[in-house]
Amino acid sequence: MSDNTKFGISRYNANSVIMISGDTNNKAFYIIQEGAVKLTSPISKIIDDIDVDLQKGDFFGVESCMANLPRIDGAVTTKPSLLITILREQFSNLIKRSPTIPIKIIKSFSEKLRKYDHYIASLSLKANNSSNIDEEELLLSNARFYEQHSKFAFAYKIYLTYLKLFPQSKHFNEVKQLAVNLKPYCEDAVLDIQLNGLTANVPKDFLLFSEGEPGDRLFIIQKGKVNITKIMDNKEILIAVLKEGDIFGEMALLENKPRTANAITAEDCTFLIVERKNFDAMVATQPSLTTKLITLLSERTWVAYRQLENLLLQEPLARIWDTLLIQLQKNRIIPVENGSFIFPFSFTGLVKMVGLPEHESAKYKAEFIKTKKFEELEDKIVCRNTILIQNQVEFYQKMLLRKEKILNQKE
Repeated sequence: MSDNTKFGISRYNANSVIMISGDTNNKAFYIIQEGAVKLTSPISKIIDDIDVDLQKGDFFGVESCMANLPRIDGAVTTKPSLLITILREQFSNLIKRSPTIPIKIIKSFSEKLRKYDHYIASLSLKANNSSNIDEEELLLSNARFYEQHSKFAFAYKIYLTYLKLFPQSKHFNEVKQLAVNLKPYCEDAVLDIQLNGLTANVPKDFLLFSEGEPGDRLFIIQKGKVNITKIMDNKEILIAVLKEGDIFGEMALLENKPRTANAITAEDCTFLIVERKNFDAMVATQPSLTTKLITLLSERTWVAYRQLENLLLQEPLARIWDTLLIQLQKNRIIPVENGSFIFPFSFTGLVKMVGLPEHESAKYKAEFIKTKKFEELEDKIVCRNTILIQNQVEFYQKMLLRKEKILNQKE
């Protein structure tokens, strides 16, 4: 399609296959103009209210298309249908022509992520469901940590947030006194973000938000770097370093949930800040930013979906193989015969990622070393034949389908 502003429109008979799960042909997504489409999804077995029967106006295939990752659903027409095809590079044009569609996509991702997170939490013994976070205790804990480590401005800011959020708390008077004690140390500290329209200049070492506090804005870094951290076991753990062009804080805005980490400027920064009240306007008027946000949400939704698929495998070794496949897919690596890849973690790290006991890592490591296609060098897993990973996952998936078929026959 040479004209980048012209969307494709195709007519399909009933029972036409539009997408196949796992397919890397992901250059487009679809909007139903007429007819109906059924999604075939393994996770529909555990999520009762997942929308698999789509009608006029619905869309599908967005996650894999915008994230440039393998298809996670199959799609088949259930009646004669007319589908609009949107190529990845046409997304900005779609925003300009129909700004309500991107808003609908973003809200659908938000809803999916909420459902996926819930089921990941219920299926995994190691999962932490953010909805179960005690925000009051978390804020107090973080404030005390920063006070102990002489980051008085951070602690003071969190104490003030606590007092605003929990005026009826039994700790209110105690926290108020802690804030009064710290105030003299923070007279010259910058505590609030000063907006100039939608932009803000923020100095280095500024606490943008703390884990556990509510959020009503997302941040787009125009200049500088931001550290994302969590306080764990009385240590501040660096989760990620974000740079110019990165977006963060979007889930708290979309879902009205507490922040899941701390965000601290690592350098003097300039941000474009989008608040909930002007979010729809941003989507309609900033197509490049909206495209970036939807790409980010697409990848997060895709990863959450694959985590759920992984949990369905049940067999620990199957889940380990599939975790490696997810890593290859996230890095856009197509498994091939004798293809090599270095995973940035050890076998112990891999076992912990899957949520298995650390002491079992030697047993699983031996299984991989036995293939003669894996080794561990400097706490990194080296694979010498990436197609083996895909073949192993497909084997376990077939075994799972066979078990389900036998169980269905018994019923």
